[in-house]
Amino acid sequence: MKEPELKQYFSLYTDCWKFFRKYVEWIGGMDEETFWQKAVDESATLYDKYDKSEFAKQMLAATMAEIDRVYKREGLE
Repeated sequence: MKEPELKQYFSLYTDCWKFFRKYVEWIGGMDEETFWQKAVDESATLYDKYDKSEFAKQMLAATMAEIDRVYKREGLE
């Protein structure tokens, strides 16, 4: 694997981490509908950024699922 491709993977992992951290910090900071609409919109933007690749789709779906799990654990469902 060449360096540019490795950098794309690194960038996707980093963006998913930042996305996760941002939204788990926002839990309880806004109404549920706004929270999830912002999360879905940002996820779509990231998906587009990575050319709608299958790996980006899977990473973002896993990140959204984990945000949902944390959201429910925090009792805000």
